[in-house]
Amino acid sequence: MSATAALPASVDREGHSALPAPPREVKAEAAIAELADTLSLVRHHRHDRFISANGLEEAERLAAVFEGQDFQSKIARAVAYVEARARPATGDEVGRQIALLLGSYPNARPSDPAVYSRMLIEDVRAAQPTWAALDSACRHWRQNQKWPPSVAELLDELGRAESRWRVRADMMRSATETIQHHRELIDRTKARDALIEAERADLSEPE
Repeated sequence: MSATAALPASVDREGHSALPAPPREVKAEAAIAELADTLSLVRHHRHDRFISANGLEEAERLAAVFEGQDFQSKIARAVAYVEARARPATGDEVGRQIALLLGSYPNARPSDPAVYSRMLIEDVRAAQPTWAALDSACRHWRQNQKWPPSVAELLDELGRAESRWRVRADMMRSATETIQHHRELIDRTKARDALIEAERADLSEPE
């Protein structure tokens, strides 16, 4: 008996098929990760008062990217995406994802497949993962591990996925504030530099 034999059917009561995440989902997650990485380039400066002397040109380049319509549109779509997937996964969704995960390892031979699959489902349900973390964790394990996980390993993977998505969601939700602060930082730095130049000019004039 295989580990997946004791799992829920591949189609739930609502008619949802237990298929892998479609390519657009994978691409969306990669796009959000890229947006978060880009925002992180300036987010760690949010407590600074000025930009370093050799960093202003790069800061201006990033500001042009952030304030462009294309980037703003991507942020709006990303916020909608993460908000929609921040909900708790349903019991049926947990069952489908575990079925996909275990079905990806056809040669796995747990000593008691029924107990193994049941415990995976029950313990993951008890963890109450978000849909985003559940989908991401199961896909990440399938793509990177040669063997199916123990309950503890899958819960650890879920924890890491929750952390990743929490950071990404925070990045997307605070993107407008981050971009605004970045622009203010540039303007404040340029105003300071202009004042310094004016003072130098005054000092260089003969009395």
